[in-house]
Amino acid sequence: MQNPGQIKIVGKKINKVMANKVYNEKIDKHQDWGCDDSTGGLPVAGSCVQEFIKEQLNGKAGIFYYDSSNNRYIVFSDAESRDTYLADTTKTDLIIGTFDAPFNYSAQITMSSPTYVAILAETKNNYIDFTFDTMNKSGQSVGEDVICTYTFIKSGNKKIVTEKYRYGQAVF
Repeated sequence: MQNPGQIKIVGKKINKVMANKVYNEKIDKHQDWGCDDSTGGLPVAGSCVQEFIKEQLNGKAGIFYYDSSNNRYIVFSDAESRDTYLADTTKTDLIIGTFDAPFNYSAQITMSSPTYVAILAETKNNYIDFTFDTMNKSGQSVGEDVICTYTFIKSGNKKIVTEKYRYGQAVF
């Protein structure tokens, strides 16, 4: 076996044994990976392609996590990065970006029935009556539907009921 770069004479032909060379430098998205002038006519090493792909994937927003204690969104490339950061918040290199969560909407509930009614055990046909509205920062109605969650406790047993209501619908 010959060493790369040596010349071998075969009959009257001269063949040069080509060296196994690859472009082994950092690449970007503008380079052609298949032997053009940007890589000196060499194919790009697989390790460089792998590094490029991983950097690109790690730089893309994949998970938006709402941090309720600071009213902001924290952006991660994937769920694994989010979970790792939440387990150890000193690993800030996993964060792609952050932005404040806007307070764009507010809800207004108008009670038609009293806000507190003591209900005796085994009584029936008790109700609450209210209307609601969702408003933007300017106080204008946006007419959004709402989801209401009711919690009923009877003799230590808890029952949760969730209902969706349309804008303008009276609830009772």
